[in-house]
Amino acid sequence: MAMVHEPRHKRGACTPQGNALCLGVAFAGLVIVAMILTWLFSLVGLFL
Repeated sequence: MAMVHEPRHKRGACTPQGNALCLGVAFAGLVIVAMILTWLFSLVGLFL
């Protein structure tokens, strides 16, 4: 995350490809978190 907030150290992060990569990683992370939460809720539902 530090690289995103400090573009001086990473000029490449300012390119459209870099932004797309960051967005893709963030989106993938959100999807994984959503899947884990759904899985946890399903487990809780089974035990209740």
